[in-house]
Amino acid sequence: MTHHRFVISDRLWQLIAPLLPGRATDRDRTARDNRLFFEVVFWRVGTGVWQDLPPGFGEWNSQLRRFQRWANSRLLQRLFQTLSSHPDLDCCSSDGTIVSVHQRATGAKGGLSISPLADPARVTTKTVALVDGLGALIGFPLLSGQTHHSKGVIPWITSVPFGALLAGKAFDTDWLLTVLDARGAATGIPPASRKHRRAYAKEACKWRPLMENFFARTKEDRGSATRYDKTDSNHAAHCNLVAALPASR
Repeated sequence: MTHHRFVISDRLWQLIAPLLPGRATDRDRTARDNRLFFEVVFWRVGTGVWQDLPPGFGEWNSQLRRFQRWANSRLLQRLFQTLSSHPDLDCCSSDGTIVSVHQRATGAKGGLSISPLADPARVTTKTVALVDGLGALIGFPLLSGQTHHSKGVIPWITSVPFGALLAGKAFDTDWLLTVLDARGAATGIPPASRKHRRAYAKEACKWRPLMENFFARTKEDRGSATRYDKTDSNHAAHCNLVAALPASR
């Protein structure tokens, strides 16, 4: 394994290292090479599977168990939230994308379940993301593939003080438009039907490609274009880690 293939630059590591457990200053908790472990995880993001780790990256099962511990503690979610703590909320965009579940992701104990809305028998996972005015991820819920896009924005309605929301026609629902109007947020959601015309921020919708560009970037890696994780905690940790890298650049 040659070092020019690594993705964690010295500058990026200076931002990440203080946020991780097992630092030299932590009492009785010195970890074994956190930086190399991050390289291992990003290698897995690119390939989709743990078993293909190259020599020098350690035993794959040990690295997987370590990743699961970090995922269950929501450490990678906190890492992403810290690195993306200054979003541009003037105008946010939301959309959903479908990720097919690989056969390796089947067979999880208790079924492949990601939320109360999820169907354990599903073969797809839907990610409904919210990005800020610069195209950087603010957050996402994981839903089953058949869940309507608009349900994915429920977590952001009260918790994110955006000035405007841009979204596609799938988000043209009465309840969402009513809530946005009540909180004084501009609406950049085209009508789903020509029979029900209404005013919307048509000019602002020109910025919606930032949303599509975000999904395009995340799906460049095999491990992001297809879901290989059996559990919701692992898959959510994977998504947070993928989003944390561009957020810190």
